[in-house]
Amino acid sequence: MFEINALDCLENWKKALFDDLKNNKIEYDVAFVTYESNILEELKSKINPKYCVVGDFGSQVGCFYEVMNLVKKVKDDYDRFIILRFDYQYRLKITNWNRWSEKGITLVNKDLSWYGTKFCSDMV
Repeated sequence: MFEINALDCLENWKKALFDDLKNNKIEYDVAFVTYESNILEELKSKINPKYCVVGDFGSQVGCFYEVMNLVKKVKDDYDRFIILRFDYQYRLKITNWNRWSEKGITLVNKDLSWYGTKFCSDMV
């Protein structure tokens, strides 16, 4: 049986997201809005999110509602919010995304990730 594990995405995230931001001298914070998981503490130790909301949201819609609640709380502290998922690996470096220059909220689309490749089902 295939075990779902977001840790399989870490190397991809490092290259496509975190290293690209650092190389371009872009400051960022990471937030987790997620369900309880047996790998959550390990993910937190490797990514060090500034915000972490963990709960039983009932569905992906409920989880996304909590994402929006967090965005509302900290909206004045940030220029933009990029809403990612734990189950995506990214094809392009984040600063090459077609909407990189836009402010506000960006949701990842299928052109930026291997959309059908899923390792787990939550948001980062």
